[in-house]
Amino acid sequence: MKTRFKTLLTKIILPAAILFVAVGCENEDDGPLFTVQEPSETVGFTNTFLGEYLLSPQTKDNIAERLLWNTPSFGGTTAVNFKVEGSNTNEFNTTDVGYFVADNLNATNYAVSVESLLKVATALDLNGDPTSGKEASGTAYLRVTASVGDPTNSNGFSTVSEVKEITITMVEVVSQDESIPMLAVAGAYQGWSPGDAPLLAASESGKTDFEGFIHMTAGEFKFVEADDDGVYDWGNTDWGQSKTEANGILDEADEKNVEVSTDGLYYLQVETGLGTYSTTLVNFGVIGEATPTGWSSDTKMTYDATNNVMSLDINLTSGKEYKIRANDDWGLDFPLQMGPDSDGDGLLDTKDGNFTHSGDTGMHRVTLDVSTARKYTLTVTKL
Repeated sequence: MKTRFKTLLTKIILPAAILFVAVGCENEDDGPLFTVQEPSETVGFTNTFLGEYLLSPQTKDNIAERLLWNTPSFGGTTAVNFKVEGSNTNEFNTTDVGYFVADNLNATNYAVSVESLLKVATALDLNGDPTSGKEASGTAYLRVTASVGDPTNSNGFSTVSEVKEITITMVEVVSQDESIPMLAVAGAYQGWSPGDAPLLAASESGKTDFEGFIHMTAGEFKFVEADDDGVYDWGNTDWGQSKTEANGILDEADEKNVEVSTDGLYYLQVETGLGTYSTTLVNFGVIGEATPTGWSSDTKMTYDATNNVMSLDINLTSGKEYKIRANDDWGLDFPLQMGPDSDGDGLLDTKDGNFTHSGDTGMHRVTLDVSTARKYTLTVTKL
């Protein structure tokens, strides 16, 4: 019996035990074995997007959107890495000015900041100022990539989501601390109502060099400052013509009303810091080889009371140049002589250079809008 039991132990039980130990050791040292597979599904965003994302430099630290996405199966229980990319183009080139990326993410969510989307807005040259002449809205592109291992060789795989397009919009921001000082011009021509009066504007915050164009009937008026709440009304500081000094000298204590004797468009300049003012009657005209009279004489513009602009219907020649000037005088400075917009913000800002008529030869309406102080525009419309 001992011999038979020994033989059974040697031939059957012992080899099986050794095999069990060997297999157990292999699993303990190397862990479970599996093969990474191509994903059985794609990765994609699962969050709900807004119809429009409003951006401003003041909110750059805010979260614009929290992106959420699914985890595709690659077969097995290995960790999946994610990469979120955004750009101003759907090519996602790393050299794109608006490109941003968040890589090596383990969670299935990522907070996109307003600052990241502002990079896209900068690349698209968006501007929230309606007077800039630029677009306020544009498209940003987003995508997410899921990967395991090294997707550049046989040791890994990746899947990329569909590209998501979102609309971003720059909003107009007006800083109250940096607001431009204004003066109301209240008088007989508009019912002596400071709250409804046209405004003159200073060149920048803290300045007292006010200017602007106002179409007035003959009569008297005064210059009225706003109170601390920005309200223009009688009882605030106001200025008129000094009773004891020559015309053009301001006074806020012993003053009389300023007066113009002729109906028309006036260019007003007021320097409250120096205590001076001027009123210039203005008659704008168009002159140049693009016009029927060439550079020999101006074709006068007329006041359009309905739209509060100066306008002229005139035959313009394609490819030829012209200029806007006041009172037939080449010696006047801007804004009494106007050239093209020099900085692309849509506003006239210099007397230098000539306008070139880029449209077809024929009748056009030339409209000069000087109704908003220091924000002067010219439009040409084919009739």
